[in-house]
Amino acid sequence: SDSDISTPLQFNINPTPILAVSANPNPICTGDDLQLNASPNLNGAIYEWSGPANYLAVGQNPVVTNFREEQAGIYSCKITTDMGCINTKEIEVNSQTGVRITGISNSATTECLASATDIRLVVTVFPPDDGTYTYRWEGPNRYSSTDSIAVIPNATEDDSGNYSVVVENPASCSSEERATTISL
Repeated sequence: SDSDISTPLQFNINPTPILAVSANPNPICTGDDLQLNASPNLNGAIYEWSGPANYLAVGQNPVVTNFREEQAGIYSCKITTDMGCINTKEIEVNSQTGVRITGISNSATTECLASATDIRLVVTVFPPDDGTYTYRWEGPNRYSSTDSIAVIPNATEDDSGNYSVVVENPASCSSEERATTISL
């Protein structure tokens, strides 16, 4: 009992796509933007991201803006090629608590100064400084200081203007810049 020779079948085997993921910066300071990256760039592929706090995005390199602590955790990227082949990779993103300036003031008075006077610049922060924060004060006439309570020595009318400060914690998380105005 001979059988007929069947027609040969041809199969195309498509490989599982290679996928690498990264997050920058990692760890990230709260309030900063997180850049998620998937590579390589495959024409026709769909990149789907998911993560903590119900994060969902479609795109190869999405940005998580104004990162919050509850967004720390595992981010997953699924790539689907135009042939339907799928691969998934994960990356863990850690957060660092940032510094927030809660108040800024100065000791200048609105009264006329009889003579040059030292003026103190004071900033309050949260979380409270445990002695490890760095301060960058800047102001008119190339004024700068790295003291937590800065002093403008022998201030005169020429020292009037805006004095700004940025505070940074040991994790390199910086506050937003805040300013106080001195009118002498």
